[in-house]
Amino acid sequence: MELVSGLPEIGLEQTTAHGTIVFNLSKAIAGYLQDPATPTTGYACCDLGLILARNPDTVRIPSVCFFETGEMFAESDKLVTDAKPEWIVEVATLPRHEKIIALRIDEYFDFGVNHIWVINTQNHIVEIHQPDDNLLRFNASEEIVGPDPLPGFSVPVSDLFREPDWWTR
Repeated sequence: MELVSGLPEIGLEQTTAHGTIVFNLSKAIAGYLQDPATPTTGYACCDLGLILARNPDTVRIPSVCFFETGEMFAESDKLVTDAKPEWIVEVATLPRHEKIIALRIDEYFDFGVNHIWVINTQNHIVEIHQPDDNLLRFNASEEIVGPDPLPGFSVPVSDLFREPDWWTR
């Protein structure tokens, strides 16, 4: 069975890992944006379909998209959009997802996205891809600090994978 996103169906363990990462990253982004010293504005959307091409239509559904421009939360209630986010996050929960996401990176760059994170749940690595073939890789003992388009944003990689205390009670 194949889902709309193009990724094969995954199990509960992978779904939980994916949800944990999206939850933790969303919380970190919200904390960053609510700080009055934050030099940027914008908002994140989760599981929003991006129309990358027309005729034939190509739609991809990354885990998180960040929009820095446009009306605040304009894309939040949509299922799909042709608006271009500044930043995309994909979560690779199984080794076969890495291959699929590797192909999508070029599609996202062709679409005009300049910052793509790939978070790998198997090895707890975060890769930051940029169109100039610059690849930054962070492991669970490192902290991601100040990547575009969120200057000053920081998050320890290990925090992305940490299940919230209230989940385990």
